[in-house]
Amino acid sequence: MTPSVNSSQITYSITTGTTPDNTYCVSSVLGFATTISYTSTGTFTGNTYTAQLSDAMGSFASPINIGTSISNLNTGVINCSIPANTESGTGYMIRVISNEPSIIGTNSNLFEVILYIPCETPISAISSRNDYCENEGGTIDLSAIGGSGTLLSWYTSGCSGTLIGTGNPLNIEAPTTTTTYYARWENSCSNSSCASITVTVLPIVNAGLSIAASENLICEGTLVTFTATPSNGGSSPEYQWQLNGLDIDGQINSTYASDSLNNYDQIKCILISSETTCISESTATSNIITVTVNSIPETPTISQIENYILHSNVPNGNQWYDSNGLISGAVNQEYTVTSNETYYVIVTKNGCSSEQSNSIAVVINGIDILSNNKSFEIYPNPVSNELIIVSKDNLLKTRYEIYNSLGQVIYKGILIEKDIIQTTNFSSGIYIIKLENDKTLEFKKIVKK
Repeated sequence: MTPSVNSSQITYSITTGTTPDNTYCVSSVLGFATTISYTSTGTFTGNTYTAQLSDAMGSFASPINIGTSISNLNTGVINCSIPANTESGTGYMIRVISNEPSIIGTNSNLFEVILYIPCETPISAISSRNDYCENEGGTIDLSAIGGSGTLLSWYTSGCSGTLIGTGNPLNIEAPTTTTTYYARWENSCSNSSCASITVTVLPIVNAGLSIAASENLICEGTLVTFTATPSNGGSSPEYQWQLNGLDIDGQINSTYASDSLNNYDQIKCILISSETTCISESTATSNIITVTVNSIPETPTISQIENYILHSNVPNGNQWYDSNGLISGAVNQEYTVTSNETYYVIVTKNGCSSEQSNSIAVVINGIDILSNNKSFEIYPNPVSNELIIVSKDNLLKTRYEIYNSLGQVIYKGILIEKDIIQTTNFSSGIYIIKLENDKTLEFKKIVKK
C-alpha cells in the first residue's frame, strides 16, 4: 500500500556543557558567578532555557534554578550563580532545561562546592630579632598576632609578592639587608589582607676609633685621663678599655682615668656596641698609648756644714726654699745662707718632685759670720766699687769664693797677701766670702751698696 500523505517526526534534546571550573567557593553571604553552555536540537518557540543545580549527591529531585536565558536558538551560554550558603560537597552537577517545548537536558560534569569562612587579616606581625648587625647571622622567627584562616603565609616584595614560607611562627635565615615581610591568612577559597613587619639590618661602618691621653709622661700617682673618639660610632656607644691587653672592669664610657699606672703601661680601647651602628672589627680597636711613669725622688735630707753652708744629700736636681718660697737660682747641692731664715730643699728628677726635706733655721749675727782666728781683713764694708782682702799670714795660699744671696758662686780666686776685687757690676745686696787655707776656714759677710 502507498500512503496518500507524507509525515515526519521531530526530535528534541538538550546537551548540557562542561562547567568552567571544578571547584566553586561560596560563603554564608557570597555566592559564586559562573556560566554553563548548552546545545539543543529541534525547533523552540518563545522558549526559556534554565540552568539547574543538583544537591551535593548529584540528585535533581529538588533542583535549584541558578540562571536563565530566553532564547529559541539551539546553542547558548547561561550566566548563573552558585547560591551563597550552599553546603560543601563534591557531587554537584548542573543541567539545562527548556519550557517550549519542555525538555530536560543532560547532566554536566561533577564539581565541588566549598562553603568557607572568609579569612581575617592579622592585627600585627612581629620579628624575634630586629636592629641587628649585618654580619651576625643566625635565624629569626616571624609571627602574626590575630586574624584567622587555615594557613598563615609570608611574602616579601609586597602582599602576595614572593612566597617565602608558611607557619606561625615561621623560622627563616636572618636577612643581611633591611627587609619587609608580609603575613596573610589563607584558605582554599580566600586570602586576608596583609600585616607587615620591617626587619632592620644595620650596616657595618668604619668606627675610626682613636684615643688620646691628658699626659703621656707622668710622675707616680698622677691622674691621667684617656678619651676615646670614634669618627662614626653611632649613638650611645659602649667601650671596653684595656690595660696591657687585659680588660679593665666596668669601663664602658668614652673616658678612663687612673692614678696607679706603672712605667710603660699600654692603654687601648675597643668599641664593643652601639644602639644604631655596627662597627667593623678592624676599626673598633683604637691606637695604643704607652705611658711613661717616672718615679718620685726620695725625700732629701739637708744638714748644716761649716756653719752657714747648707748641704743636700742629693747631688743633682735640688731647689732651695725659704719661708718666702722658692729661692730663684738656688739649685746647687750646697747653699750659702745670707739671712736669718728657715730653709729646706725639694729635689726634681725627670719632671717629678720629691717631698720637701727637713727644715733648718739659720741665725746670722753681726758682720763677721765666722772669724775666730781673725786671719783676714776685708774692707770697705759696705763696698761700692772695690773690695780689698788682706791676709795676715802672708806665707799661706788662701782660696776664696764669693756667694750671692742665692748661694751661687759669683767670684773666686787665690789670695796670697792682698787681692783687690772689682765689685762695680755686683748687684746691691748681701754677699758671703768663704776663705779657706790649711790653717783656717772663715766666712765674712759684706754688703754691696
